[in-house]
Amino acid sequence: METAEGKRPVEAVAVIHAYPPDTPEWKTRMGCAVNAYREGLVQRIIVTGGRNGLKGYNNPDRMREYLKTNGVPEDHIVWQDIPNDKVFTEVNTTDTADEVRWAMGVILVKGWQDWIVRPISNRVHMVRILRIYRFWARGVGVKLNLRPLTTTSMLGWKWALAEVLLLRLYTRFDPGWRGPLAERMRGSRRWGIPADKT
Repeated sequence: METAEGKRPVEAVAVIHAYPPDTPEWKTRMGCAVNAYREGLVQRIIVTGGRNGLKGYNNPDRMREYLKTNGVPEDHIVWQDIPNDKVFTEVNTTDTADEVRWAMGVILVKGWQDWIVRPISNRVHMVRILRIYRFWARGVGVKLNLRPLTTTSMLGWKWALAEVLLLRLYTRFDPGWRGPLAERMRGSRRWGIPADKT
């Protein structure tokens, strides 16, 4: 599609990196994506994340509904459908590296590898997220045009300090986020059945 001046518009896709929907940061990230869409900074939005067996939410579904309610057409949203009867059970893929790999798959299948890719997360997480994107992009032989949209971190100073000192350093040695520390963190957040479902 061309503009009235005959120039092809910049094509960009946002990737919202998930956060628990019962936190203020979730709404901040969602609002960032909605604003980017309204301002024409992105034409498509990929939502990531999984289900939570302890709290019983389906993050991609909630994210999609929020975007639709705030004016983003459904056919401009790419999301991972998780059946609601599976929300309380089994593996919950909410790890950042899982999200990046899934988003990369969508980008390649859709042919968006030449588009601007705009990951959305807080400033503290973004350094690690960009390293993981670059690692997986190299693995499939593409070079992404990454232009992140950062939000204010609401993690609290202890987690922010751990992120900066530990996770960023670790990601230098494990950019694909597949080593022992990554697996331990991934495992700690994937499992759980809430008390009312036992």
